[in-house]
Amino acid sequence: MKGRPKRRNRPAPRLPNSGARAAEKDKLQQAIQLHQQGQLAAAEKLYRDVLHGDPRHSKALQFLGVIAGQRGESQQAVDLIDQALAINPDDAAGWSNRGNALLELKRHMEALESYDRALAINPGHADALHNRGLTLHTLDRTEEALDSYDRALAIRPDYPHALNHRGIALCKLRRQLEGIAAFRRALAIQPGVAEFHANLGKALLELRQLEAAEKSLRRALQIEKSAAVFESLATTLYQQRKFPEAMQTYRDWQAFEPDNPIPRHMVTAGSDAAPKRAGDQYVAELFDKFAGSFETTLLGLGYRVPELLTAQITAVRGTDTAPLRILDAGCGTGLAAPLLKPLASRLVGVDLSSGMVDKARARELYDELVVAELCAFMASRPAAFDLVLLADTLVYFGALEQAFATAHDTLTPGGILAFAVESRAGSGPDHQLELHGRYSHRPDYVTRLLTASGYTLHSLEFIVIRRELDTDVAGIAVVARRNP
Repeated sequence: MKGRPKRRNRPAPRLPNSGARAAEKDKLQQAIQLHQQGQLAAAEKLYRDVLHGDPRHSKALQFLGVIAGQRGESQQAVDLIDQALAINPDDAAGWSNRGNALLELKRHMEALESYDRALAINPGHADALHNRGLTLHTLDRTEEALDSYDRALAIRPDYPHALNHRGIALCKLRRQLEGIAAFRRALAIQPGVAEFHANLGKALLELRQLEAAEKSLRRALQIEKSAAVFESLATTLYQQRKFPEAMQTYRDWQAFEPDNPIPRHMVTAGSDAAPKRAGDQYVAELFDKFAGSFETTLLGLGYRVPELLTAQITAVRGTDTAPLRILDAGCGTGLAAPLLKPLASRLVGVDLSSGMVDKARARELYDELVVAELCAFMASRPAAFDLVLLADTLVYFGALEQAFATAHDTLTPGGILAFAVESRAGSGPDHQLELHGRYSHRPDYVTRLLTASGYTLHSLEFIVIRRELDTDVAGIAVVARRNP
């Protein structure tokens, strides 16, 4: 449901009203019927036969363009439809189909112009209104998209795809109850569409109606398997504390997509097979996906690590107010930037996720932002920084040796290393991949390794990292200095 909504399949072409010869009309009707049945090769042949007899037959040209679009040949679709519109510029369906092809090419403003041309000719063109809404949604003009869906539904109240996308827009606007009603109306019309069940399940999950969400998501998977639904179902089961079922869902997802880094990471949680750190691809994909909702979600879980660490840094520095060259390592969307900027002579951010870096760049607080693996980046900048902050970063590392060593490389002698990790009490391994997908660490392992890695510990505080399953997640916030 989140992210870009899917454009519905192009509408089947309608029978033309033309003065063409009877035989030509019959051939065109046959082609359209084949097209409606999904027999694209046979329909294409007949459209070309019509064009052989009349090279300026606008409908045949347009429908050839629709077939090209259905095959993913979007530029060819635009070219063919443009030829048709040059012959008959007053064809609303032609302008709407041109918009569809442009939307596939991500030429969003041109697509909007085409839909608006269609609606100027035929204000009652529901498909043009619907796909205009999809374009606006893609441009994050959600209120306008909702208006476009509503106008389409005023014309065709039983338009299931418009209802579905109306629900997506409403949920994006935090109007989940109205979105759920829209999804249920779409399902009453077309109960066999996996996407409708999936979107209903995701909306119910957002409202924490977990049993109902699980039912909808399982129904979606029965109809059609998809990575997004596996992930939502696993999350739903985890939030219900159905941990074995959540892990089985990750295993099923991995069987469906063996190369997907997310289930590959999650199936090792809590086991001896867990990697020493999360894979780069896993981290990048995870945070690219959640870049848009990351801050809202994290802050809603009581996350205050940047504030806690900057307070510790200030206390450790005492009366030293000299500006610092600061590296925000694993900067994410830049939550720490407003706190670090007043301390900085230069502020640099690095993160694996380009989506997160884009959000950080919008703050206009960093002097430099880099998309890179942070250990490799730190190793490439010897003695470049006076302070390295790893706020919500080392929870994706199990073994901390490499992170501490490369931070040591990038710090000047006496430079400050500040970080937080989730802590684990009692006996057992030094670090463990937990069922939520992040690592926890024994505090004694952290302090022992800091000393071995060339640091002096200055401050260690036991903190609450965040809330998880309505429970405080224990952690430690640490400030250390690199030894001379």
